[in-house]
Amino acid sequence: QRQQQNQTWINLAHTCTATMNLLFTEENLGKISEKSEYNIWLYGSQEDFETDATKKANGAVANGYNVSKLNLTDCAKHYPFLKERIQKLKKGGGCLLANGDWSADARKFTEAVALKCQKEGDNGVVFRFNMCVKDFVFSQNENGKLVTTGVRTKTDEVFKADAVVVCAGPQSANLLKQITNFKAPVGSMKGCTIDLYGVKNGPKVALADYSSGELNYQLTKYGGGRVRITGFADFIADTGEKISDSSPNGVVCSDHYEKLMLAYTKENYSNMTWTHMRKPWCGIRPIT
Repeated sequence: QRQQQNQTWINLAHTCTATMNLLFTEENLGKISEKSEYNIWLYGSQEDFETDATKKANGAVANGYNVSKLNLTDCAKHYPFLKERIQKLKKGGGCLLANGDWSADARKFTEAVALKCQKEGDNGVVFRFNMCVKDFVFSQNENGKLVTTGVRTKTDEVFKADAVVVCAGPQSANLLKQITNFKAPVGSMKGCTIDLYGVKNGPKVALADYSSGELNYQLTKYGGGRVRITGFADFIADTGEKISDSSPNGVVCSDHYEKLMLAYTKENYSNMTWTHMRKPWCGIRPIT
């Protein structure tokens, strides 16, 4: 069974690699990303830097990725944007650098994936939006095993399939339990983003500031003077009920999110300025 599971993951990895190679041509990269020289993970204690960062670096290098470590002094020297924050770290730490990495705009990325899938000739994908699936269609195979052979929508329209992949995000567990009584190990976390525009003296690279603790602070540089602040990873307890404020367009933001994220930015990266900002957007993502 373990060998079968490993082979499944290997097959998925090869499929993903082939897809990535098709998508990430130089032509497409310019459409979906602001290519950065590095992505940086900043650690705020020597203990975390020597354990978590070392583990990540060793694992990445073993898999062929170019990852390196810098102490805080060298990190501040090479990346002046971080100097103000680094000066406030009293427990040591360091930076983990993903060399040659880049950050993508999630919306542009998914739109590029969709467009690529639709153009694949006779095997092109057809997207059916705004349709609610209420049930799976089951039948017995030649071995007498019950298998999924399609889905039924809320309007009782049936779509037959060789296989059904459930990608319902944080609602996956509740959907599967409701239809199949299978309890999937999928939980939910709530986070927030704020887009800043007209940014000056912003980061030259994408930053994950692990020294921020529960704030889970991140900065992502995009094109056109736009920088995205990302924060929080609040766990949502599994009550067995549908997440009432969940929708594709976001969820209700807690009042303190904007205040804390902007305060942290101004306190630790005070040289960065902006002309205007988009109101906070909050969403729920699945975790396992």
